[in-house]
Amino acid sequence: MEAPRQVEMILKHGDVSSTYKFALLKSIIDYVIAHPTEDARNGFHYIPGIYLARQFMRYYWPLWRHEIPQNPTGRTAMASVFEDFQAKVDHDLYREPNSVFKIIEKIETSGNLPTTYVKLLQDIRNTVIDMPVRYIRNVRGEVAQLFTVTHREHPLINADFEEIIDEGKKVIKNSSSVQNYLELEEKEPFYLLIADRVYDELSELRFWIDSIVTRHWMEQCVEYSDEYFKYGDFFSSLAREPGERMSLDPYRELYDQHNFPDFYMGNSLRSDFHIDHFLPWSRLPVNRFWNLVPTRPSINSKKSDRLIELTDKIREDRLREHLDCCLATGSELIKRDLRSTYHKYYKQKELPEKREQKVEELRQLVLTLYDDLDQQMFEEKYKLKESA
Repeated sequence: MEAPRQVEMILKHGDVSSTYKFALLKSIIDYVIAHPTEDARNGFHYIPGIYLARQFMRYYWPLWRHEIPQNPTGRTAMASVFEDFQAKVDHDLYREPNSVFKIIEKIETSGNLPTTYVKLLQDIRNTVIDMPVRYIRNVRGEVAQLFTVTHREHPLINADFEEIIDEGKKVIKNSSSVQNYLELEEKEPFYLLIADRVYDELSELRFWIDSIVTRHWMEQCVEYSDEYFKYGDFFSSLAREPGERMSLDPYRELYDQHNFPDFYMGNSLRSDFHIDHFLPWSRLPVNRFWNLVPTRPSINSKKSDRLIELTDKIREDRLREHLDCCLATGSELIKRDLRSTYHKYYKQKELPEKREQKVEELRQLVLTLYDDLDQQMFEEKYKLKESA
């Protein structure tokens, strides 16, 4: 397989002046984990530059707050960006390491994204493009073929890598008028470009590669640490933990308001019902209505981080009913999720007019993602019992 070999080359032999190359590799794998079954366009997969910025912020903010050095001097360009942002917002608002998840929630749910947050992402984006994206491919005088880059204003064929990098660093036009994060992604002109064959290999080995990159990142940080290395703080900064999840209260309130039934059992819910990630969060970190189902606390706790054993009743009836009920609410929350899903998974802005078509397309998406995870996960599935 070519993709693992390219990753290994970068990890073992690529230049190291900071931990940026590890963050870039993890960000690429993060995208693959969230979009494992994505269809290629013209034989390639496109990862937006602004998405890389979001992931770098998600990783480096906690590391910065935990004061875990990321280069020999202990000072990175990312820290300067964070300090500049912190000076422009409430100084105490984002003091804790996990406050990055509040920042991400603000960015992803805001209906009118403040320019301060747009600038934060833009500054990170430019740092990522100018440093790890530019240099990570240089391995012992060779060019690692894991990815290349592209820009809307440059032809894909015969495009000059350095020229695209320089063009990509330019700030997105009209960034001050961006209404939300999705619009920021839609306006993004710079992309990492991954060949379909390479993407398939990354998808097949995504969880293994993610663990390997994390281990190399840790070993590099240990070298930079003069004192006792904060293993716990490091792993909590990089791990996909429940604390990373945005608040699910809006979905809970919506399901409660419209009297949604228990997704797994079909009967009515008590007031203390839980919101379960139908496809486990650790394997598919997606908070959208099609992956968030209401159920009783006992089922949610017993299912934990496993896939549920998929019965015909759930596959055909319960999943279709849940999706249809969500769309029937007409909620702005559901509309936002729907637009984001079609943009990210179907690469289209226009939505189908008929609700039935949306329901069926979303059901097929969930089942496709389920089947893919079923091949990746070796844990025993949770078998639903009527007495649960």
